[in-house]
Amino acid sequence: MPCRNLESNPVIRTVAGIVCGALFVSVLWTARGLVGTTGIDKRLFLFGLMPAVTVLAASLAFHRFKTHRIIKIGILDMLIASGAVYLIINYYCFDSIVPAKLVTVLSLLILYYDLRIILSVFPTLKRIAVNCLLVLAVIEAILGLVQLFGWYGSYHPLFKITGTFLNPGPYAGYLAVLAPLASYRLLKPAQYGGRAIAWAAVCAVTAILFATESRTAWIALGVALAVQVCRETDLSAKLRLVWKRHKMYCWGGIFLLICAIIAGSFAMYRMKPASADGRLLMWKISCRIITDNPWCGVGFGNFKGAFAEQQVANFSSDHRPLKEQYAAGSPDFAFNEPLQVGVELGLVGLGIFMAIICLTLKGLTEEKNGLLYTAIALLIFSLASYPFNLLPFSILGVFLSAVARQKNVVVSPVRWPYRIGGIAFVIIFMFHALVLRYGGRYYQAVRQWNLIQPAYLNGGQKSILPEYEKNKTFLLDESRFAAEYADCLYQAGYTKAAEKLMRSRMALFNAPESYILMARIYEAESDTAQAEAYFTKAMLHSPGRIYASYLLADFYCRYGRLSQGVNLARKTLDKRPKIISSRTKEIQRLLRHMIDNHMNVERQNES
Repeated sequence: MPCRNLESNPVIRTVAGIVCGALFVSVLWTARGLVGTTGIDKRLFLFGLMPAVTVLAASLAFHRFKTHRIIKIGILDMLIASGAVYLIINYYCFDSIVPAKLVTVLSLLILYYDLRIILSVFPTLKRIAVNCLLVLAVIEAILGLVQLFGWYGSYHPLFKITGTFLNPGPYAGYLAVLAPLASYRLLKPAQYGGRAIAWAAVCAVTAILFATESRTAWIALGVALAVQVCRETDLSAKLRLVWKRHKMYCWGGIFLLICAIIAGSFAMYRMKPASADGRLLMWKISCRIITDNPWCGVGFGNFKGAFAEQQVANFSSDHRPLKEQYAAGSPDFAFNEPLQVGVELGLVGLGIFMAIICLTLKGLTEEKNGLLYTAIALLIFSLASYPFNLLPFSILGVFLSAVARQKNVVVSPVRWPYRIGGIAFVIIFMFHALVLRYGGRYYQAVRQWNLIQPAYLNGGQKSILPEYEKNKTFLLDESRFAAEYADCLYQAGYTKAAEKLMRSRMALFNAPESYILMARIYEAESDTAQAEAYFTKAMLHSPGRIYASYLLADFYCRYGRLSQGVNLARKTLDKRPKIISSRTKEIQRLLRHMIDNHMNVERQNES
């Protein structure tokens, strides 16, 4: 069959549509009850699907080479390849310890080139993909409504609406990113058709989106729709005409619009002021990390450890406002994708990342399917959230880059294409096989870890140490598992092994509990200087919490430094705890008891 008729083959086209559509369906693949991991269920789904995608792409590429023995490479293709090379070099130069994250990124890289090949042969798959995304938007929105009415449980105990995500924020962002596809179809019904599914998506998303209370998602959707209306209608032309005729009224309208934006921003801030303050603090600390490590960053996957150290330095340098102290937390992400890329990969990596985004947006301006506005919404959402750390958003981003039109800068004949392509296919397929095997074992290790979690939480660290030993091969890149394993070693008396493990994994830890564990390990080894240093770090990490302050005060009192301990206890009691609970009340009682004991000792000495 000639290559030009390949697109018309119904069997191949159906297979290609099913495979490409299955990529987006991964968003629905959520295993309930797998705590402490970053989407292993969805990653395993991707790992299982990638061999089929690669086989399809390789078959189409070999078929095309029968008549066209040339290779075409665009600027975006070269930029993404250079970015992948830089990321791998950065990973090994900084001794990063997140192999699962690296494997996922490499799988997404292969997915990009697979989609480039498939979409070049079947450009009509773009429309099928858009239909699939609209259907997913409807399904996710309906699931959110079902959760809102209590007919189906969410995936987070503290939130009622999460869809198939673990948090309402990403769920709302996913709906906001897909909604512009539906509105585009309603604006261009004659050109694109499919108004029924578009209306269903608009109604379902509108019904649930505001119940999520995700301000970032609202802003992302609002900006994308505003750009869409200006580009796809004659509104901009009408506004220019009104400007020419009624400039005075236009200035008044601009003033009212600015006032409305300011009032809306203040209202959204007042909805969740603590959340907004926390993001501002995270961005400030992330910028400081970039300033200290400008060119190559702190290493791929090392954000959490670098953030924790910089936050300690932030609160130890000088007195910080009380609002900032209460905003301090233990984030896994920077809640701003460009900033997180800058922290981990430096300005070099950030430059490549922003260039990829710009070329993707430029290429999508030539597409007539509404994906440009999805990309805009995704970009805006990424400025105050962490979408590219979640697989459904990453797959969507890869698809958008693969769809974007780009100018070919390399168009050259290739000798022995079957030999070169065959070797590349074998290498990539072996990579997929190894990754799938690794992912399956990783998933089983996570399942076993979740089974022993209750025993760990109930104080059975010594008895379940062998179970942690069995799973350490696959789960040491999970910060929570590494901390629990180190705690088991410490409780069992293996303090040297616990210290070695904690030191080797400090780049993964971002919570004051990790500093507290290190302090206890050093105290067990009679290294009081290091123990004091880590108790102090734990206190400075989150000044709004009083537990670390209590531990440091107790440490001072146990080692004969009563005045320091009592002074710290008094300062801690003067602070209002960030979270008032039965535990904080008990800690406050212990601090008062500490002060009373010291005063009794002083009275006895005086008498």
